[in-house]
Amino acid sequence: MKLKSVALLAALVCAPFSYADVLFDAKLSCKKRTMANGDRYIPPCSITQNSVEADYLEVANNNTEMNFKKALYKSYIEYSFVCESLRPVNLSYAVKEGNIVKQKGLIGASRQHQIQSTTFTHDYAKASFVLDGIQGMYGFQAMKPGCKMQTETFVAYPEPHFFALMFDSQKKIDAQLEAILDKAQTTVDYIQIIDSIEMAKLFLMRFFSEADEITQKGIMQMIFELETSRRTLENQCGAGSSSQSCVAGLKDVRDIIEEKSRINSDNLKAIRDQLDSQIAWLRTQSTQLGGDLKELEELYQKVNNYLSH
Repeated sequence: MKLKSVALLAALVCAPFSYADVLFDAKLSCKKRTMANGDRYIPPCSITQNSVEADYLEVANNNTEMNFKKALYKSYIEYSFVCESLRPVNLSYAVKEGNIVKQKGLIGASRQHQIQSTTFTHDYAKASFVLDGIQGMYGFQAMKPGCKMQTETFVAYPEPHFFALMFDSQKKIDAQLEAILDKAQTTVDYIQIIDSIEMAKLFLMRFFSEADEITQKGIMQMIFELETSRRTLENQCGAGSSSQSCVAGLKDVRDIIEEKSRINSDNLKAIRDQLDSQIAWLRTQSTQLGGDLKELEELYQKVNNYLSH
């Protein structure tokens, strides 16, 4: 976890989760009063929007259509608030994506160390936890030494369902390309190939709204290129064209589909590699992320198995 005033100093933006960030300490934020039974801390208490940013693994650039910095991420936060006081004390907090508040809540104090947790989704590298208020400072209030709130774990990682959607989207595109390529390699009947192209276009147009935002851009480009391939075949294999022209047209279409198939395969490999690096990093952090780590591991196996078939 990084306090907001600390810059990101390395490509691997992480810190051991055992090093907690203290956001509220009555000893530092409140007024001290020495009583017969020892030191106590009393109002007024100040909180100046103390905040902490999530640890995350920097996304490496890749030479594919998969811009993982545009993907959806998820943060998992564990925190504790131990405080013995005359009256109940609550701290208000907000979790943010940049300047956008994703959720707000109250943290109730416990007499013993007790871990609480919450999660939220956000854009890449924009997660922060902000402590912005304290309740229970009315009337006579006194807090014992050790009244402290701290974040124990705050980590950002790929949102499992979003990455599963990316994988599913790429699989469906792969199936359409394989169908066209199979037809283009086993027949010289350009009409059958055009029919396959039209079916693929229709599928992609219907599928567009279901795909993830990263894949949608690739789908639009693919629809354009399929339409270009269809026109190539009609122009070079239609009425009045020579057989030599049609053979050349069929070859051009095969080359285009093979190239798109290669690009799609690279996209799938990029998803697998991204999951692999993120999982390897998360395994060093001593947290199960509320079950999300297991989901990411299972998704990695699905992608890897698909690429191995």
